[in-house]
Amino acid sequence: MTNPPKTIAELEAAGTVTPSEFSDVPDRIAEIADEALQVPANFVEAIDRVLAAGLYDREDIEEAFACLVGGHLLLAGPPGTGKTQLARQLAAAFDCAIVEETANPEWSVYDIIGAAALPGSSPPYRDGILTRAVIGCANRIVANLDTGAAPQSTWLLIDEINRAEIDRAFGPLFTALSETDSGSYTLDYRPAMPVMAIPRRFRIIATMNSFDTRFVNSMSAALRRRFGRVAILPPSNSGEESSPQELELALLRADALVAGRLKRAPGSLRNAVDPYAVSMREAIGAIRALGDHGGVPVGTAQVIDTCILLLTLIGMRGVPADKQAFDELFDRALSSRMISALESDAARSRLRPTYAHAFAERFPALSRANKRLESFLSGND
Repeated sequence: MTNPPKTIAELEAAGTVTPSEFSDVPDRIAEIADEALQVPANFVEAIDRVLAAGLYDREDIEEAFACLVGGHLLLAGPPGTGKTQLARQLAAAFDCAIVEETANPEWSVYDIIGAAALPGSSPPYRDGILTRAVIGCANRIVANLDTGAAPQSTWLLIDEINRAEIDRAFGPLFTALSETDSGSYTLDYRPAMPVMAIPRRFRIIATMNSFDTRFVNSMSAALRRRFGRVAILPPSNSGEESSPQELELALLRADALVAGRLKRAPGSLRNAVDPYAVSMREAIGAIRALGDHGGVPVGTAQVIDTCILLLTLIGMRGVPADKQAFDELFDRALSSRMISALESDAARSRLRPTYAHAFAERFPALSRANKRLESFLSGND
């Protein structure tokens, strides 16, 4: 009499087939860990799709792709430059899902790798952020191999990584992270202390605020070496003005949002701004660089925020009748959303004492912004 056929679950338990869920058997991730990351079939087209999603430099995006082909990636730059959105776009370009975590100063090795749970808990352990992401990655790989459908992997995005004492939290992983093709680490908080392989398809993308250092920690050279680093900066000025492409993007996104909120026809609000676009670009450009008086690398996100408030005010007050009426509304939006974002020690160190006076001479109609700048730089904020 022949034995009845076994179920898939029985075959998985017997080790005959690779499991589809590795939470209880992380040591078996080694069975699929050597599956290589599938890179985009056409890098030029993949890079073009990422570039279409924001204002990025092509060479920076090419370097980011190259870093991810070989390992983990660190995106560094000032706030508002689209680093988090870029991380999502990069993962999508590789047909990978992404798990997002925001770093905080309380992280320890127990938060990253895992820890034993309280007595009587089931299960008797708590996996950490990285461990859960690696297990999720392994599960995705099996599903991808079974069906051929994307995503091919799961990556981990750590936003604002230098807000955590990351060397302390990642210390035991230095060796594992440096070996993209064969890294592994021991889950010593679990019974039997299984060794878990890190799949070759797994990646970490981290973002770092390299501008405001008030509440951030540094990463050691040893840990930074585990990441390819790409600087993501705001678009360069076009002469003394911000770029027309940036303002066009900001107004399009702001109009889509505000028109929906206020139930206006798409384009009706941004069309009211078009006659004054150059004066807006002049002010934004001067915030980033004003001759020898300094400047602050504000990101496109702050430009979008300013445009959202400006279009909302226009929707509430009506189309400005002339330049004076426009300047009043733009001054309110600029002061509230962009100038306020400058008020930090990092910005103060980049602006010379003469900056506020020079800005006021060039833009006398922006009285609110001028008062706020003068108060900030004089220490009366």
